[in-house]
Order: sequence, then C-alpha cells, then structure tokens
Amino acid sequence: MTAITDSLARPVLADSASTSRPVPAVTMDRIADDYWDDTIADFDDVCQEQLMAFAKLRWPGTVHEPMVFRINGEIVGGTLMMIQPLPLGVGALAVAKWGPMLRDVHRADALALYEGMVARLIEEYADRGGMFLSILPRATLTATHPEYLHLMARGFE
Repeated sequence: MTAITDSLARPVLADSASTSRPVPAVTMDRIADDYWDDTIADFDDVCQEQLMAFAKLRWPGTVHEPMVFRINGEIVGGTLMMIQPLPLGVGALAVAKWGPMLRDVHRADALALYEGMVARLIEEYADRGGMFLSILPRATLTATHPEYLHLMARGFE
C-alpha cells in the first residue's frame, strides 16, 4: 500500500490507548484456509502480509491459522496467525503480522474492537496455547498510533 492510500484509508482511531471503553463481546474462531483470502478481501485493513496466497509462499515453514473475529455472528475482523516452532521444541511463537485487521476502520467502536481482538489473541495463543505472542500492527503515517499504544499498555514490547 502506498503512503498516500495508507493515509487515506487509515483514520486516527483515538488519542489514547486506554482500555476504559467497554470492549465489545468479540468471539474468535478459525476458518478454512481456502476461504481466508475471499473472507478478508473487503476488509479496510487488508494487506499482503495477511493474504494466505502471500504468506504460504513467504513463510513456508510456519503453520498458518486464519482467525476471524465476530460480534453477534457478524465477521468484524480477522488475522492470519503464523505459528513458528522454536528450536529444540521448547515452545512456539505465534505471530500476527499487520494484524489483527478491522473489516471497517470507520466504526465508532474501532479501537475498542481492536482491544477486544487483542484480548482474544492473548487468551488463545499466550494463555491457553502457552506460546510467545507477537502482534505487529500496521504502520501508520498519522501523528499517533493507537494500536501500538494499546499494545504497549498491554505489556507488549
């Protein structure tokens, strides 16, 4: 994505990384690999790193897990998780590169939704799966980066 289209497509979501807003009841589930690229094709946040066609060629040694986030059954976001086993079988690294993505970045609750998606990823991959979790949010040209600030507030480094 070019700098111009990125700045047009990515509004500033909030000035704070606070989690004081109510977080929507977000659920997360895995979908079939074959449906992933079609499912995210109309997401505002979609990028090449999140496409299965790209990731399988770029990162062939990882396990790919396409995850969707829903509110009341409606898909509102998603992320392609890449699972990389660590040497000597000591664990695994779960990576969301330029994710999680929002279907609609103009939602009034966009940042709260992002916070809810991050919470589900922490629960699934760090808490239940015992993996190291790396979430790399999309780059932005705006003066603030609410997603990055939220991740820092949650303890990501």
